[in-house]
Amino acid sequence: MGLSYGVDNRQFLGFWPSWPYTTVGRVHARGGTGTLVGRRVVLTCAHCITDEVAHAYWPQPWYFVPRQSNTGAPWGSLEVQGFMVGSYIATGCTEIGHGWAECVPQDWALLVLKDNFPLGHPGWLGYASLGLQDTINAANKRSPGYPCCGNPESPFDGTLDCRVCGGPTAWTCSDFQWSQPSNCSIGGFEYSDLAFTHGCDMSPGHSGGPIFYDDGGNYYVIGENSVQMCTTCVGAPNTANPNLARRIDNNLYGFISFLRALYP
Repeated sequence: MGLSYGVDNRQFLGFWPSWPYTTVGRVHARGGTGTLVGRRVVLTCAHCITDEVAHAYWPQPWYFVPRQSNTGAPWGSLEVQGFMVGSYIATGCTEIGHGWAECVPQDWALLVLKDNFPLGHPGWLGYASLGLQDTINAANKRSPGYPCCGNPESPFDGTLDCRVCGGPTAWTCSDFQWSQPSNCSIGGFEYSDLAFTHGCDMSPGHSGGPIFYDDGGNYYVIGENSVQMCTTCVGAPNTANPNLARRIDNNLYGFISFLRALYP
């Protein structure tokens, strides 16, 4: 349960989240969150498309549904044509005995969507490879995602309750975006600077979701969520930055740029 100082500040973003949350959606493979960083390119994490029991990728077809709200899909369900991943499976990260130092740096995936958008397009965010101080200083950092509902670590904003299913005060156990409404913190770089700790509240389902910042109305993704735990803090989960994101480093930046050019 990755909550900064042990407090859940996430809020339900509504049935139709506005820009830039329109670029974030549900990844329908194993499950998780993804973000459009190109017209046809979605950034997510490798374990969102991995069957860890079979030690293989999740059976295709896969789909990305931007701005999904329950069964609502204003831009439809967009099929994945191909993908590029880190060596998550080859490294053995689907097996017992492999640690975060090996697996978090490889926990990234880029999905290429089929060039078929019959209901229009939600747009996409920029992306950036920032140094540590620039990452910490970046303004108005957010991390929306699609948390799984029906378990104790699911969000509750005082009105809507994703922790339980059924009952007069419960929220439905379906697919809605939640996010911390205020700026969340960045701790430091980890694992050869390929990951960073952060304090954007998360729980299962947020995996693959973006960490992005606002630069005068232009939004840039700087990482994607991998693990809702804490390795470098004392007294987890009551710490400032209990979560790990896979950073967009120069190599991942280059892969995104390559796919955007190849599949414009």
